[in-house]
Amino acid sequence: MNPSQSYYFFVLRKAFQQYGEGIEIKVTMKRLAELFFCTERNAKLIISKLEDYGLLHFHPGRGRGNSSLLVFTTSLESCLVSQVQFLLSSNETGKAFELVKEFGEGTCAEEYILTWASDYFGYKKAKEEGKELEILRFPIYRPITTLDPTRVVFDLDAHLILQVYQPLVQYDVQTGIFTGCLARAWEANHEKTEWMFFLHKGVKFHNGAELTAEIVADSVSRLFDSPHRWLVADLVETEAISRYTIRFRLEKPNHLFLHFVSSTPMVIVEPDYFTGTGAFKLEKYHQDLCVLSAFDAHFQPRPYFDRVEIIRISDEMKEWQLQQKLSLETGETEAAVKKKWDTQSSIFSGTNVLTVNTVKKGPVQNRSLRRYLNSVIEREKLVRLGSPRLSPASGFQQDDTARLEKEIPSQSDAIFSEEKLTLMTYKRHADDAALLQSMLQEYGIELSVEIVDWNEILTDSMVARADLLLFEATPNEGMISILDLILFEKGFIYPFLETSIKQELRNRIDIIKSETSEDVRRELLKKLEMYLACESVIIFLVHKMVEASYDKELEGVTFTSKMWVDFKNLWYKRIEQS
Repeated sequence: MNPSQSYYFFVLRKAFQQYGEGIEIKVTMKRLAELFFCTERNAKLIISKLEDYGLLHFHPGRGRGNSSLLVFTTSLESCLVSQVQFLLSSNETGKAFELVKEFGEGTCAEEYILTWASDYFGYKKAKEEGKELEILRFPIYRPITTLDPTRVVFDLDAHLILQVYQPLVQYDVQTGIFTGCLARAWEANHEKTEWMFFLHKGVKFHNGAELTAEIVADSVSRLFDSPHRWLVADLVETEAISRYTIRFRLEKPNHLFLHFVSSTPMVIVEPDYFTGTGAFKLEKYHQDLCVLSAFDAHFQPRPYFDRVEIIRISDEMKEWQLQQKLSLETGETEAAVKKKWDTQSSIFSGTNVLTVNTVKKGPVQNRSLRRYLNSVIEREKLVRLGSPRLSPASGFQQDDTARLEKEIPSQSDAIFSEEKLTLMTYKRHADDAALLQSMLQEYGIELSVEIVDWNEILTDSMVARADLLLFEATPNEGMISILDLILFEKGFIYPFLETSIKQELRNRIDIIKSETSEDVRRELLKKLEMYLACESVIIFLVHKMVEASYDKELEGVTFTSKMWVDFKNLWYKRIEQS
């Protein structure tokens, strides 16, 4: 049965749930059109389709407006179970859960899907083509928006990208040390305007092609036509000087170039087939599903798990406490409380930030109003909303020390308008948005809150309409992630900045890149953050933490810079029963 047609049946069955099968129900076409949110003509077509599927009998009334007779031939539960089974077999897991949530609470369909989920998620063994596979499956509560490194925005997408693709070098933010990945060594001239990378030999992409300098050059060139183009803005030449040696020539000195090539947007992609060299191959993905399989020919140690499957379900399902081996508590799900589970908590994950739209004509173009907004927000109240909020913030990093003045500027300096300010965010920040709305109202500022989907949060129409944007900044790769947060053309900050502020940022960042001292670079970056904060084009709110709970038998739990667990390090310690 067509899923859309079955949905209409569920709507109809729920509306007349007090009637069993075989009972005649008087109904008008007007009533049916209201239930289906369509015209009477389309309602007739829907009913005709449902009758063709054998779900009901329909005897139309004579004359316009007269009652017709509707008779159900099957129950809501049996049809719902059948449709759920079909969706699960088609890997439409998220849709199956949402269908049960809307129509199946307290029915055998809910019992069926919970039993299925308990058996499905977590650690599993399977046999395929005579081979025993070890599989790890777990749910997520947000869509996968892209796995193109040059378009990546969200940390979930970036994490999955780093399982499939690899950079030339890797950076450990804890130690501040760079290590080789696809490149075994590198060197630069004194001015840091030329950088040479020497590739490992024999590295294979997932399609069998060998990694070469020419492929690296083609991969990097993709950034010139991407929202992350700032990473290659100074790149004037990329030259494959041998099969395994590549040279980058820059227009300006860049002492941060190793940070650039270690970043997620600059991972190496085989452009013709869009494959990577990572520990996992991408078998399948859409916004609700990602299937990764171990890459046997990986030039580094092969992953323990043969397959990792990430399945999106509705965030309304979080209270169902699905069985799994790993749970990340970031504010979207209920904290998992499991027997025989270990927990790592208070791991800094990011900072909630308000971006103020200085491009849109309106009240927030007034600097005094922006500063007034910044000063009246009580961060401590936001912290008291509870985990995963950790502490008040005055910068991107948790260890920030600079603080904005606490006194509230004179309201008379701010230009107020009767027009409400529009704040946009996505569901995970709904509580923070509601509290901000209440806070600002006390100071005479009316706020309209709009909760939008992950896929809609950074559209052009949103940029045109929003006065304020609430998001979580995750600067966990050090300096490069802060710069990307600020300069990413389709991100949460750059599109909202007026031209003079953008130019000031570019000038300051050029100075940072040319500075030889790491300590001075950090100080300059902090001053850049404070410039944005003093202009009140970004308003720092609270720092947040991530909590991970996992089965004690799941070994190798290590966090990436994206605050996700690195799949390639995981292995399952089976305890044999005596």
